[in-house]
Amino acid sequence: MQQSNSFAQLVGVVLLLTLSYTLYKAKQDNAGLRGEIQHSATEFVGTIELPPIPLELTGGERTSLTDRCKAGKFLVIVVSSSRCRKCAELAKRWVPLSHARSDVQFVSLSVDGTFPVHENMAEKTITARSAPGVVANLLNFRHLPAVIVANVNCRVTAAGTGASSSLAALASLPPAAP
Repeated sequence: MQQSNSFAQLVGVVLLLTLSYTLYKAKQDNAGLRGEIQHSATEFVGTIELPPIPLELTGGERTSLTDRCKAGKFLVIVVSSSRCRKCAELAKRWVPLSHARSDVQFVSLSVDGTFPVHENMAEKTITARSAPGVVANLLNFRHLPAVIVANVNCRVTAAGTGASSSLAALASLPPAAP
């Protein structure tokens, strides 16, 4: 009886180890697949031209994202909502970056009808709002926060929705010119 109990325990341990290894391999395979998808998505994103999304600036001026893009600088659009907790967490990363990068134009864009307010935001950061749904429909995303990086030719070079993808889009900025 004691031997059959030990044997059952040994079989249980072997099954548990086999299952753990199988799950580990599946996770590695999924990570590789996610990497391929992200690489393909990045190549695809580079072919998209930034749409002329209508904006209202803090001072009441009406403009579009493509007008901002023509300033000869990379453009980083941080799309957020005042009700989004992860948007506030992302602001802790991009607001200091906006101070450090004079070669990049930052646009803080709110999609809930209010103007974005972030502590210590750089003076050169453009704060704008857009009608709810307009940005999501034109750029085809559903999750906040979102970050869109466009080059001087108004071509989207990186984009991300959600906290980690948004950080990856920010990290895709080219190094600052000396």
